[in-house]
Amino acid sequence: MTKSLVIVSYYDARSSEQLNRLISDLKRSRSEGHFEIAVCVNVEISRPLDLDKEILVFRRENSGFNIGAWQYAFERSPGFDFYLFLQDECRVNKAGWLKAYLNHTQTPNVGLVGESLVRYRSWAEYADQWPKNARACKRLCRTIDINPGTSPTSLQALAMGARADVLNRIGGFVQSHGEVAPDSDKKCEAIATEVVTSIRARAHGYSTIQSAWRPFTYFSHDQWKDVRKASNKPTWHAKKLIKTSVDFLDRRIFR
Repeated sequence: MTKSLVIVSYYDARSSEQLNRLISDLKRSRSEGHFEIAVCVNVEISRPLDLDKEILVFRRENSGFNIGAWQYAFERSPGFDFYLFLQDECRVNKAGWLKAYLNHTQTPNVGLVGESLVRYRSWAEYADQWPKNARACKRLCRTIDINPGTSPTSLQALAMGARADVLNRIGGFVQSHGEVAPDSDKKCEAIATEVVTSIRARAHGYSTIQSAWRPFTYFSHDQWKDVRKASNKPTWHAKKLIKTSVDFLDRRIFR
């Protein structure tokens, strides 16, 4: 039996209502299979939590956003075969999430699986839309000596799963290094860790994939509900099919 741990990041300057809601969702999913739950708190005000005793709780200084909390808890929770990382604002959206993630990660070359894979065909396309983020990503790649590759396509750091051996090989989640650059800010640096985590996984020969054809299939997030809603439209499916086909041809033929 695969030993699985669900790690939930939580920033305690916010109410614990959404955290409790997600924990309740997860507990109702016990029929999915056996898994344990851990919560990693980014501490701002030391808010007390009323959680079941079997839930592991880690507390750390508030730094690094979700990814910082995920890495902290992962490093202190050895002995599991599979890890699923969630932000506390997520909700369980569809049954079958554990099986889906485990099935994906059983494929040897699959590295990271998540709910929303944001695709860009090139760094130029990304830089046109997000110039500050692109500079922060490139800077972080240089700092940790990783080739940025041809594209910053990446999984959003809201829900992400991986095998333990993959996480150990790639070094887990990329963390910020040094002071924030004058042309950047904390949000840009956080986005850089998110993007470069996917880049580093690919640099080690692993793919980064979405858990289902549509984004936010198994876990939803209120901030991104419009992304999920947009995927109801036939035109969205047509555009994704074309983009996916072009990306496949680029990888197989032209590169």
